[in-house]
Amino acid sequence: MPPFGEKTPLRGRALRALLAALALAVALIAPSALLPQTAFATTASELGGSAEVSDDEPWLYASREDTSDVAGDDLMSATHYTPSFNVFDFHFDFGLCVSDFLYGLSAQAASVLSSWADEFMAQISTGDMFDVNLAGGDYASAYRIVLDVAERVVVPVSGGFLGLAFVFSLMSFGRDAGMGGRHGTDLFASYAWIAVKYLLVQTAIVHGVRIMRAIFEVVNDIGAAMQDTGLLAGAVNATVYHDAFMESFRSITFSQGGGTALIMLLVALVVLIVAAITAIYVQVVVVVRVFEVCVRMVFSGFAFVMLANQSTRESGVRYIKQFAGVCVQALVVLLVVGLGSVFIRQSVGLFTASGPDTLIASFMSLVGPMVSCIVMFLMVKQSREIANAVVGA
Repeated sequence: MPPFGEKTPLRGRALRALLAALALAVALIAPSALLPQTAFATTASELGGSAEVSDDEPWLYASREDTSDVAGDDLMSATHYTPSFNVFDFHFDFGLCVSDFLYGLSAQAASVLSSWADEFMAQISTGDMFDVNLAGGDYASAYRIVLDVAERVVVPVSGGFLGLAFVFSLMSFGRDAGMGGRHGTDLFASYAWIAVKYLLVQTAIVHGVRIMRAIFEVVNDIGAAMQDTGLLAGAVNATVYHDAFMESFRSITFSQGGGTALIMLLVALVVLIVAAITAIYVQVVVVVRVFEVCVRMVFSGFAFVMLANQSTRESGVRYIKQFAGVCVQALVVLLVVGLGSVFIRQSVGLFTASGPDTLIASFMSLVGPMVSCIVMFLMVKQSREIANAVVGA
């Protein structure tokens, strides 16, 4: 102790203050450190099927508890690993801390990505994409151009070709009739049938665009009836991918850890990419289809000319069938989009992370929705071949 009246050195006062702070901290912490913590680790069987899912974080259960005592089969969605630093039960596992962190980060990112994938798939069946009205709306001006070009250019040219075909047909028939000795009423009836046939073809040429439009409108009405059945309702309002990913994340155990969560995040990214490509491709198919319908309408007169001659009739029929195939393609795409959400829901049963604790097994369990999305894209891509097969083109 310094003599009376002298000041205490600054270093001594700082040391005393530090010791007092340490004593206060020990006094506050000691009661909780001397008591062991209670474990709340939960397995899938203990959780039961009636457990509620968190509203804000759907990859977690609402009853999730903190604990340091976890086992390999405990669910990460129902158990949050928290290190224990008490005297009787000291427990700190750096690997579990990292795994828990990766689980939360991956699940949150996958939730966003899968929601975006659902929105892309919903865009396929919204905005009246399949409702193409040539009489009015956005495509009315395109139809007027088609009708104008056909009437001013294609119909006169087709009429000229038809006239030449009519002359050659009469010459050929006259030669055959002379060689066969045909005469009288039979010969007159044959000439009359040739004249009627070419008159019908000429009428078809003049009204060719309207005939093609009638075929298009019939297919459009069938498509509208299909939509009235609620075929696309599931695709518009579905959260298929998001629900599937969140269910799979909730089934991850500590033995599978953050590695499985990262794999699922990568799969969610792949599903988002495929869903975006599918949505864009369907938009392209719809626009290209309408464009092709208009182009084939313009040149329909030439197809009707080919119907007038025996040697070119097959080509004319094939042209009309191919036009019908372009129209029916929309129905095929409608079915693919409507059924796609059903098949994706069916794949949810395969889409679980529970099972063998191996990287390959966990990855293979995630194939269901990813394959369903890829299959939907491939089916839309093959819609033209399917439509042509339906009409026999």
